[in-house]
Amino acid sequence: MKKTVSMPVIFADVDETIIRCKSLFEFLALSAALEPAIPPERRALLSQSLSALLASGCPRAEVNRAFYEQVLTGVSVRSAEAIARTWFSTALAERPGFLDQSVVSLLRVAQANGSELVLVTGSFSELVAPLAAFLDTRHVLAAPLEIVDDRYTGRLLGPPTIGEGKAEAIRRYAAARGDVALARCGAIGDDLSDLAFLKLVGKVFVPATSDARLVIEAKRHDWIVLS
Repeated sequence: MKKTVSMPVIFADVDETIIRCKSLFEFLALSAALEPAIPPERRALLSQSLSALLASGCPRAEVNRAFYEQVLTGVSVRSAEAIARTWFSTALAERPGFLDQSVVSLLRVAQANGSELVLVTGSFSELVAPLAAFLDTRHVLAAPLEIVDDRYTGRLLGPPTIGEGKAEAIRRYAAARGDVALARCGAIGDDLSDLAFLKLVGKVFVPATSDARLVIEAKRHDWIVLS
């Protein structure tokens, strides 16, 4: 890959951008075996109902909100961390297409050129922590989940980090840092709902496997579509 133009920060979506799957559904698939709070029969029903919500065109932010309420309520943080480690290590070892290598290569080159990598996801921080470690970053903007006595309550403490929620999270991050000019930063996302945060930065990348509507937008804005 050619040398990437230096960007102080590159903001990267996770699901179906860096990983070629939806992390929340991956968590649900494993949780029956590793989390007693979610018995197998309940997991199957939850998977069906959440998939139906997505298929019906329900906004992704509402699907995520339903997931946290219906799946994570009562689950311990320690248990979620164990599931995340098992999921990521197994997927990395056994699924050759688990990572989008063109995206990973882009992020590695950007980091080598001095960019700070910030993951921006509608998923939750404990679930994407193994990916963050793999990509050598400590910076994750994720769903603001309420935790009481080391257990998730199923409630969000702020807007879901989907759509405009991702843009809000990035603005807060830049304001807190004080030294990040978003116009000089980069971003990558795969879904039309990512437009809100992609438009914040000066250099945008879009995976070739993205939503066709986003690829059209990318060409219209002269953004870079990865091959």
